Amino acid sequence: MIAALVSAPLAVATVFNAGAVNAAVLSGNFSFDGAGNTISFDENMLDFAGDGIFLSLKNGDFAGLDSDAKIFDISSGLAALDGMDTVMAPVKFIELSDGTTLNLTSFNDFTFTPQFGTTDINLGFSGFFLNDGDMTDAMGSITFQVIGQLNEDSFEGDEIFQASFSGVVFGTEDNVTVPEPPTMLGLGVVAAASAFGLKKKNS
Repeated sequence: MIAALVSAPLAVATVFNAGAVNAAVLSGNFSFDGAGNTISFDENMLDFAGDGIFLSLKNGDFAGLDSDAKIFDISSGLAALDGMDTVMAPVKFIELSDGTTLNLTSFNDFTFTPQFGTTDINLGFSGFFLNDGDMTDAMGSITFQVIGQLNEDSFEGDEIFQASFSGVVFGTEDNVTVPEPPTMLGLGVVAAASAFGLKKKNS
């Protein structure tokens, strides 16, 4: 099943412990949003309407990057609503302007945060950045903002949801734990994106 990442509340969970990873080479963070790009998603896939995203609030080693980046669909291996992290083979998720790629290795359990008339569906992830053969631990979160009051039961049918999205990613020299969503609000990493309607699509 699916839950997602950063809009107002941010849910960023555990860090990927890469066994064969080289010495960490990147640190800092960036936030991103669709900048008009939207997502269709259900419990099995993340399907972006386009491949473009816009980076903002770039810090550390990411400060000098172009704001334009690419994001890639994920068709399997998504999180479940079972209280367990989902581990998967590395899959490319974001490509930065310098060729650095963010590759995901796990998703956290979906979480749901009701807002006024909408729901933020948060999905934490972890993995690694790959840059010129060097790997750096990474973690982050993406939030889909959907109109209506949704919870885990909403994903029991065959509905496909459409939403705006935003997120945040951290490159970590050391494995760290990121605060829970209420604390994350203090970081001010909120990408503005208007919610799209909840649609039912026949499979």
